[in-house]
Amino acid sequence: MIFDPDAYVSESDPRVTIEVWPATGRLPPARHEVLRQRDHAYRARIPFDREEPWSVKLVVRGSRGADSTGFQVRVTPPGYGRWDLVIYLGPFLLVGAMWVFVALRRRRLATETGTT
Repeated sequence: MIFDPDAYVSESDPRVTIEVWPATGRLPPARHEVLRQRDHAYRARIPFDREEPWSVKLVVRGSRGADSTGFQVRVTPPGYGRWDLVIYLGPFLLVGAMWVFVALRRRRLATETGTT
């Protein structure tokens, strides 16, 4: 569905809503208003409670009529899943390993120069 928000008559026109529900049907559809941003983009934050397929219905109503479209999305947790810990902990482990390497090298140089 393509629409031109600049062709509408006011800031509140068109009104965009999103309905979401689990594809399994375990919950009824939940309706969320979509907010128009300054750059004329529309943004909504939808709280999904489980990682599973969800059905989505996008509804646009305005002075030029109404239209809707539906589709399914696979909800996944943000980030890289199990790899998050490795990715974000990696730089700290690298700096720690470099610090231990330098400390051991200084100790070895100090014992070599102190014994000669």
